[in-house]
Amino acid sequence: MLGLTACAFAKSLKPRNLVCIELDPYRRSLADQFGANSTIAPNKLDLKSSDPDLQIGFDVVLECSGTNDGALEALELVRIGGRIVLVGAVFPSQPAPIVIENIVRKQLTIQGVHNYQIKDLICAVDFIQKYSDEFPFESLVTHSFGLHQIDQAIRFAQDSRNIRVAIRP
Repeated sequence: MLGLTACAFAKSLKPRNLVCIELDPYRRSLADQFGANSTIAPNKLDLKSSDPDLQIGFDVVLECSGTNDGALEALELVRIGGRIVLVGAVFPSQPAPIVIENIVRKQLTIQGVHNYQIKDLICAVDFIQKYSDEFPFESLVTHSFGLHQIDQAIRFAQDSRNIRVAIRP
């Protein structure tokens, strides 16, 4: 849900090009509904394509998967002087083989984002309210369960087609 919401928020800022890179084909198909101009599987984007916008790389890459592969691909796709925002890496992982020279030569800004302040939560709620007709946020909660059905809810949440599963107290 983080990546899809990030797509919608980015789209509201009116970028020239918004590409969503997603491993799961079903989730990739949803990205179109949340503002992506195009979608592609990881490691399939060709920066040597005929599209002049892609040849220099992206101004900003939001990495929401939290995987080392995602972060390494972000380093490849960002343009010189670009910015990478790492959002999804909130669990311990193995070290990633990063070539520091590439960060220096590309003059990159890399920022990690974790947690938020109350003003960020207010901004997020305002955004969802403002754009609820433009983007199908409500469709992302695929199932709702009572607290007494927690085991079933957890099973449903493990299916990648179920973006979010709600638990009612």
